[in-house]
Amino acid sequence: MCVDDLCSGAQQCVEDLDFTWLY
Repeated sequence: MCVDDLCSGAQQCVEDLDFTWLY
């Protein structure tokens, strides 16, 4: 899944279990 990293301003493609830190 690709999500926008507001912290770095870049788009990162990560696994579902890896992007849980965004919440």
